[in-house]
Amino acid sequence: MTVPTALLAGVAGAFMATGPASADADAANVVLEVLAKRNILPTNGWSSVDVQIRNDGTLPAAGVTVALTLPTGLRPGGAESTSDWECDWATPVMTCTHIGDLEPGESKRVMARSVGVEGVQAGTALPVSATATTTTAESSTADNTATRIIRIVATGVVRGRVFNDLNADGVRQESEPTVTDVGLSIRSQDDEDSYGFSNSFNGIYQYDVPTKRYRIDTTLIRNNWRFTTPNVGSDATDSDLRMTSEGQYSQTGESPVFTVTAATPTVVDLGVIAAYRPTGVTPASALQGTAPVVRLTGDAFSESLTVKLTRAGSDPITGTVSNVAADRRSMDVTFPLGQAATGAWTLTIDRQYGPHAELANAFRITLPPLRATTAPSITGTVAVGSTVKATTGAWSPAATSYTYQWSANGAAIKGATGASLTIPASVAGKRLTVKVTAIRAGNDNGTAVSAATAAVAKGKAAKATRKPKISGTAKVGRKLTAGVGSWSPKVDSYRYEWRVNGKLIKGASARTLRLKSAWCNKKITVTVIAVKAGYADGRATSTAVRVR
Repeated sequence: MTVPTALLAGVAGAFMATGPASADADAANVVLEVLAKRNILPTNGWSSVDVQIRNDGTLPAAGVTVALTLPTGLRPGGAESTSDWECDWATPVMTCTHIGDLEPGESKRVMARSVGVEGVQAGTALPVSATATTTTAESSTADNTATRIIRIVATGVVRGRVFNDLNADGVRQESEPTVTDVGLSIRSQDDEDSYGFSNSFNGIYQYDVPTKRYRIDTTLIRNNWRFTTPNVGSDATDSDLRMTSEGQYSQTGESPVFTVTAATPTVVDLGVIAAYRPTGVTPASALQGTAPVVRLTGDAFSESLTVKLTRAGSDPITGTVSNVAADRRSMDVTFPLGQAATGAWTLTIDRQYGPHAELANAFRITLPPLRATTAPSITGTVAVGSTVKATTGAWSPAATSYTYQWSANGAAIKGATGASLTIPASVAGKRLTVKVTAIRAGNDNGTAVSAATAAVAKGKAAKATRKPKISGTAKVGRKLTAGVGSWSPKVDSYRYEWRVNGKLIKGASARTLRLKSAWCNKKITVTVIAVKAGYADGRATSTAVRVR
């Protein structure tokens, strides 16, 4: 790395006079400080060393001489001082003598020297020391010597790119272009080292830097660019800078502090979006052959913008901008759609010498929606357990496919999306309708609803495939038990009616019956009632048994 011929004006750590250090008898008190703009350097690095002095005593300091000693490994470069010092720039010890006295409270820069690293390895610590002497007695000489340690470290790589985050998702895609008119500053957090550029010819940067901590910052012109959402993807692909402040004309942002190591390059990307990238498009679709007025909402709009609809394989449709709001947060664009292809179109916005913005698939050109010329209808027996079917009706233009949704009393039946429906018990007593959605590529879908059916009737009663049967000993005082038999379809529960000589026995509704003496020589039967939700009750009677 080449040592510059001119020293940088700023030096880390301002040197401020603090006033007398003690209340002892009047005396001078000279205090030295050695400063270095960069105190963590690579093996080929350079820095600017400054020596500052002040008199914290109450009397002038006469005959002030300052000696700066450079260690082996630091090669001197350019040097400078002010007119009130006489300097001998011999190395490795350089001396400057003050012309006249150094007055109480006076603070001065003694000398500045650029130094370059030479012939040392990473891991070396190089002490730069300065000593001051005076011909005046001092209250203390404890601060007449100062040292600054310059550490030599390995180098690492920090690299990345500034990209136009076209879809505003905060993640860099390979298809998203780089940005060439936004600069970055790479600032050390351990000294005053910095790197960067005001703009980049291709939007990509890479620097070999000393291994230490850094932060990257930038300022965007609000009329051109805004920060995208940071830190939403992997470290290798997301935008790493977030906005920290905003003014009328600019936005300032910075990255988190990061540490550069020699082992792996550190990647820091900046994603930006065009200031006039829309946040809203209303309406988002229109019919082929029309000229809709589309309202865009966002920021930084102007009549100088060029707004287009674009689609692969089709000529772009250029809109006419009008009605730009005073706050520039909305504008209208009229698009002559003509016979443009139906489907999704990307909205693009450009300005001469300005950034490019786009919203992918933000607008649709459609044909008129399908229209039912004959309404759908429902056929079949409207009873629980029966299957009814939907007829699609007739549509213009003809549909290529259909979807269905069945409802009961206007409420959608969950999962009932086929062309037919086996009526569940849960809709007994309700009226059925079916909504048919007609689909054809290029047209908006059409929908139509059938007329409602009559109320859903109960299903047919279950039938006994094997009759009920009475078991037990048919003697007075003994107990009989009803066997339910077998039923189709399967039922939910059973009820029982016992009879003696065909007459219903009041209160005898359990599955068992204890025989009374009054029933001797009479016939007992049981009727089993099969109960199923949504269906009529099924009934079957056993063969009679005679009580003995």
